[in-house]
Amino acid sequence: MIKVRVYREGGVLHTLQVDNHGEPLVCSAVSALVLNTINSIEALTAEPFDLSYKEDGGFIRLHMPYRRKSPKMADSGATLLLASLLLGLEGILAEHPKNIKICYDD
Repeated sequence: MIKVRVYREGGVLHTLQVDNHGEPLVCSAVSALVLNTINSIEALTAEPFDLSYKEDGGFIRLHMPYRRKSPKMADSGATLLLASLLLGLEGILAEHPKNIKICYDD
């Protein structure tokens, strides 16, 4: 099962972590959404972030420390991209509830 952890403070997402492999179709969909979002934040916004991952897959963590310290100053483009990512992940969850779990830690 794929486990997605979403960490928010003051309603602002500051960290996203994805663990484990899952059913290949679901894993591919989640990977594509997450990687595209990270690439888009890097290319299209000024939002700084830290990225941790395992080379062989199965783990990725996007941490945006600036959002945690100053949530009101978060880049609106990055906020929109992250909202789109969560919408996509929730859609996958709706279709494949046995293959993905999303935990929101506020």
